[in-house]
Amino acid sequence: MNLENRISAFEKLGLSLDKIILNLQGADLALTAEEEKFWDMVHLAKSYNGWFSLDSVRNACEGIRYFLESANLNEWIAPYKKGILDLKNKKNVLIVMAGNIPMVGFHDVLCVLICGQKATLKFSSDDHKLLPALLDVLMSVEPRFKEEIEFVERPTKGFNVVIATGSDNTARYFEYYFGKHPNIIRKNRISVAVLSGKESADELKALAKDVFQYYGLGCRNVSKIFVPKNYSFNALMEAFKSFLPYLENNKYQNNLEYQKAVMLLNKDPFIDGGFIFLKEAETPFTAVSVLNYEQYSDVSELKPFFEKYKDKIQCVIGAYENALLFGTAQSPQLCDYADGIDTMQFLVELN
Repeated sequence: MNLENRISAFEKLGLSLDKIILNLQGADLALTAEEEKFWDMVHLAKSYNGWFSLDSVRNACEGIRYFLESANLNEWIAPYKKGILDLKNKKNVLIVMAGNIPMVGFHDVLCVLICGQKATLKFSSDDHKLLPALLDVLMSVEPRFKEEIEFVERPTKGFNVVIATGSDNTARYFEYYFGKHPNIIRKNRISVAVLSGKESADELKALAKDVFQYYGLGCRNVSKIFVPKNYSFNALMEAFKSFLPYLENNKYQNNLEYQKAVMLLNKDPFIDGGFIFLKEAETPFTAVSVLNYEQYSDVSELKPFFEKYKDKIQCVIGAYENALLFGTAQSPQLCDYADGIDTMQFLVELN
């Protein structure tokens, strides 16, 4: 396959996702056998991972569909095109995936296959159904990909490049086992938001999406907010209520009850929002159902924090330099690479 063939295949996959998304919205479009299997898996996802609600899976499908729009694909590929065409030695790239949000490893698979490399895929036990089913759709629209994609349970041999995503703890194992290969090894990341105190109701509702989408489990979810001194949280809590139905998930409720018990036992002060707790803390790392916050008098006071955690912050939202708009944390572009490492540049330099 040449590059144009590969691009065309992913564009066709996008058309298949169009049908899935439209059917989720109430349409009744005919599906191919492989699309039907993926459709079934979309609805069964919560049965093997309680965090994978239909809303979460739909959001993931919509994000991938955006990646696969023709204009987006071609604009993204353009800076790497010469490097892709100049690649002489095909590599076998092992991708060890996380499972925190549905199909989170898709972007890595897209990068590897678009570059013309082979993808050997080790799925997380938390997400080992959805992405294989989606890739079956890809292989049905372009059968030649069957020679370029392999699913494995235990990666032991045959690969010579590694892209692995996990926690700080698993990263140490990845570095031990895969350190001799060219690699990208990703660790824990978090995202934060800076509020000026002048946000509109719509902006606060958009921030709610950054906090709650995927139940706060993604590295692009906001886990800490900075607010002006004496900030009133009333309007923010009101905006957060838009996610109340979404938060009726049993796993979320269990986390909510557990975190409240822990904070009460430790006598930690917190604001009880009923469906989320706000806790004043310096650290950006927190648990599901808890949003940390810190007060500031002047935005310049935040520089030490951003310097301290520069290697841990995935994105910044709101009223800060080069920050993303509220509501866009979980809507990355194709060029928004995890951990700030350009995956495509890494792959095209493998000759």
